[in-house]
Amino acid sequence: NTGLGATVAGVTVAGVFMGQNITGFNAWTGQQLWTKIINEPVYSGSCDIVDHGKIAVLSDRGYYVATDLATGAEAWKSEKMHYPWTSTGFGAYSAMSAYGMLYRESYDGIYAFNWTNGKIVWHYEAPTGSPYETPYTGVNDTGVYPFYSFGVGGQLADGKFYTWTYEHTESWPVTRGWGIHCIDCMTGKGVWNLTGCIQPA
Repeated sequence: NTGLGATVAGVTVAGVFMGQNITGFNAWTGQQLWTKIINEPVYSGSCDIVDHGKIAVLSDRGYYVATDLATGAEAWKSEKMHYPWTSTGFGAYSAMSAYGMLYRESYDGIYAFNWTNGKIVWHYEAPTGSPYETPYTGVNDTGVYPFYSFGVGGQLADGKFYTWTYEHTESWPVTRGWGIHCIDCMTGKGVWNLTGCIQPA
C-alpha cells in the first residue's frame, strides 16, 4: 500500500549465516532506494514480512528487526521471544499480518507484535494439561503444544486467527491433544479449539 518493497539475502561466512542484506526499492519503477547489511543471523526468509511501510525480518536471536521501507533506517527491534524454544527464532516457516500486528507461530505458542513499536501485544499458549505430554514449555515452564504451520501459516479472518498445533517431523504416535485453535486477533484469547491431528489444506 506504500508502493515500496524490499529484498532480503543472507550473508554467509564459511557457510554460516552471519547477517542479512536488505535492499529497498520503489515497487512502481524498480528503482533501488537504499541497501544495508544488518548483523542479524537468518532463521528463515519465509518469516520475513512487509506491511505498514516496514519490512520485518526474523533474527536467529529470537526477535524481529523492522526497517523503514522509505529510508532504510531501523524502525524498531522487537521484544525477544521466550527461552528456550523461541529465543533462537525457532518455529513455523511463516508470518502473517493483520489488524496492526505481525503474527508469529512457534513451539511455545503464538506471538503478536505491534507494527508500530515491535512490542509483544500478546502470547497465546495451548497448555497440555498433563506433565511430560510434550517436551515444549511455556512461560511458566509448563507443558504446551507446539504451533508449526509450514509456508502458508494460519488464516486470519473476521478478527480471528485460525491455526493448528503441529511440529516439524512429528513423532508417532502423534501427540495427544493437538487440534485447531481459533484465537481473538486483538486480545490473544482462545475462542474455541477442536481436538484432533488436523492440518487444513
